[in-house]
Amino acid sequence: MRLAEKFVSPLMREVIERDLGSWDGPTRDLLVEEFLKFLIIACHSDGIFLPCSREIDTVWHTFIIETREYRELCNRIKPGRFLDHRGIEFKDYIVGKSKEEIVEESLSVLASYKKNFGDFSQSAVKHWAVAEYIVGEFKLDVAGLNSFLSELLSKVDVNDRNKSSNSDYLKKVHADSPEKKYAFFEQMICRSEINSYESCVRLMNLTGSQSVLDFGCGDGILCRYLPDSAIESYLGVDISKVSILRARKRFSCLKKAFLSVEGDGLPLGDNTFDVACAHMVLALVADVEVSLREIHRTLKPSGRLIAFTPAYWRKGVSEGSRRFEHLMDGFSKFIPGRASIIARSHPFLSREEIVDTLITSVGFSEVKTFESDFIVELRPLDALSIFTEGFYEFDRIDDSIKPDAVSFFMKSLIEIADEDGIVRFERPMEIITAQKKV
Repeated sequence: MRLAEKFVSPLMREVIERDLGSWDGPTRDLLVEEFLKFLIIACHSDGIFLPCSREIDTVWHTFIIETREYRELCNRIKPGRFLDHRGIEFKDYIVGKSKEEIVEESLSVLASYKKNFGDFSQSAVKHWAVAEYIVGEFKLDVAGLNSFLSELLSKVDVNDRNKSSNSDYLKKVHADSPEKKYAFFEQMICRSEINSYESCVRLMNLTGSQSVLDFGCGDGILCRYLPDSAIESYLGVDISKVSILRARKRFSCLKKAFLSVEGDGLPLGDNTFDVACAHMVLALVADVEVSLREIHRTLKPSGRLIAFTPAYWRKGVSEGSRRFEHLMDGFSKFIPGRASIIARSHPFLSREEIVDTLITSVGFSEVKTFESDFIVELRPLDALSIFTEGFYEFDRIDDSIKPDAVSFFMKSLIEIADEDGIVRFERPMEIITAQKKV
């Protein structure tokens, strides 16, 4: 039964045909149906206001003018409820809201629609600003949206607003600096409840007088956690000229500089830096021993290396790490050659090999290793945003198959979610510290 047959009185049918006669019959029927769905969801929503399309708003005005009919309609939908009209567009509605809040509220609305009225049609989506937002944000088509909502409803209570410590941390970080785009590894929280960049900076024990080398600096993300007051100077080096240009644009200042380098050697003097950081780079360099020797050479006597790297020797040791590997193995099919590259990028096969390489082959002393696993405890959609928004490898996927990659992540995250709807996985990581001999 169409909603109009149940909720629209004979008088209102005459008013609709008279006042909305500029639309053809099928279009008018569609808009009235979507308006009634809008009104039902809005009347039952707890404090969430739903921005609608201008066409739906026109239908709303038509009902409101007939005040008695409109009041009775609201009361039939939910006894005692009268929904006040608010003419506000989506772009104005989201002002002051974090992305997490927008996605969360949009998801709640869309799940209610799916649960109560079934699939979205192509013609209906354009009248729901929240649906257009999710479709655009996660690069879905309408079929993909319906599929995702079906799987989500089968496992996750979308009205449960409880958040894990991970989500609370990320919400605070993004609120502190809402204009910044956060990188993949910034959003992966370690067991210490801070991210890996912060973990490295803490181990540097900076006092304001040290010089820092950021080996494999990428876009210079470490600078975000390295206040000018904590250092005397900073130099970020990377083989990617594009990354260096981005880093210069975002972080260059009197104390911070960036340099593009080629080959294995560093065009830097001996005994130059107090601290060197190698964040997620030792697993990617062509010759890890050569890179470590260059870092060692540029450090001052008693200078320290702080390295953050995957602990491949602990791969799959827990259910959480096996879940992560499952995600990454599936993801590899979207980037040709990724699996073979990763297979060749394991420089250390054990913790003992790390220590032996740093001491025997390179010449460091006082080598220490610390387990610092990434821990993720998020609802599926929150976890999805980590991969689609911050994951540097996601940008390498061909645009034509990105929707398939998004769909893969969504389905996989929903599948591995626990009974409470939370996705829990971990990636074994270690922090290595080493000191150059005096």
